[in-house]
Amino acid sequence: MAIDEGVALITAAPESATTCRPQPDGWCAREIVGHLIDSACNNHRRFIITLMVEALDVNPKLSAKFQRILRRMRYFLADVVRRGQADGTVRPDVDPEQTAALIAATIMGAEIQHYQDPGEVDLRRVLDTLVVQLGDWLMPRTHVVANAGGITA
Repeated sequence: MAIDEGVALITAAPESATTCRPQPDGWCAREIVGHLIDSACNNHRRFIITLMVEALDVNPKLSAKFQRILRRMRYFLADVVRRGQADGTVRPDVDPEQTAALIAATIMGAEIQHYQDPGEVDLRRVLDTLVVQLGDWLMPRTHVVANAGGITA
């Protein structure tokens, strides 16, 4: 349903039907629609992520499409790891598929946290930290460093 259609429904409904709160601490229909419109207009990415996550359980087509997107992302990341292993810039003992899944999960988790709590989670800082830590983890170990239990020279 488009926003215009939702507004038309709310406008056409009797005021008592749209301002009635089902629970004392709940929201009425007008407040819910207003919040959704405000979120869609002012915080578009957060709104899209929230809708997407909520829709995955009830919309098989959307779930299948999202699954394909995630698979492409993981395949791409696994390929980057494999190319790094081939040229010697990535440790040969890490599993490319598991590494890709970990990176994808970390990025998405950081995004969700940021969009739900932007005052507490600085997405840029989290992603910068991820890059540094991945570099340390994936960098080939020298014989001396590996024997000492460290991961960087």
